[in-house]
Amino acid sequence: MRTEIQIKIRGYHIDHFGHVNNGRYFNFFEEGRWNYFDDKPELIDYFHEKYLAHVVSKIIIQYKKPLFIGDTITIETDVLESKGSGFTMFQTLYKKDKDAVAATATVNNVFVNAMNGNTAPMPEELVGLWPDLGR
Repeated sequence: MRTEIQIKIRGYHIDHFGHVNNGRYFNFFEEGRWNYFDDKPELIDYFHEKYLAHVVSKIIIQYKKPLFIGDTITIETDVLESKGSGFTMFQTLYKKDKDAVAATATVNNVFVNAMNGNTAPMPEELVGLWPDLGR
């Protein structure tokens, strides 16, 4: 299920070159991923009950257009695929009313045992709670 969130670019997002610094994009994409899970509290409950977590193992960001103070951005987030002990999310950061793509992110996540930090297999029952993983 694709989710969207809008953020207005503020002065504290801007670097001394007058545009959003590349490091801020990580924060924007993180906000998009948190938003994705806001509508899925049953998943958070499941993770806590099973002592399971998912952690980002790799992020690839492709920058396409600069962002400036006053811009409003929309971040779309969705699961691209799942396999083994992880899943990949794809995110698109649009300028304004989706008139231009400013950046994209491919985000690899792995499941880990929250008690010891070791990689954990994806439980089959999780797909029933989280159909997006069935892709």
